Amino acid sequence: NRDTQKFAMKCSEVTVAGKATPICKDPITDPGKASKKGRLSLIKTESGYQTVPTSTEDLLQVVYENGQLLQDQSLDVIRQRAWLGIDLVNG
Repeated sequence: NRDTQKFAMKCSEVTVAGKATPICKDPITDPGKASKKGRLSLIKTESGYQTVPTSTEDLLQVVYENGQLLQDQSLDVIRQRAWLGIDLVNG
């Protein structure tokens, strides 16, 4: 679960009226729960995956944006990719 894996997804940037603003969670009672702020990319390193400030090596892809489905992927392909840890759509 998210506690044993020390993983949770949080909003890190919001865009209002065309202006992007970095946001983060930084609780006073538990500094270990502070989140990263700003637009982030997912990269693969020698020790695993890591989120970093925007990078050209971003492994994430936009699938849905502004009410438009940009990549139509079957649930079977998504499950296979998640299970195998590889990208079956792009090779």
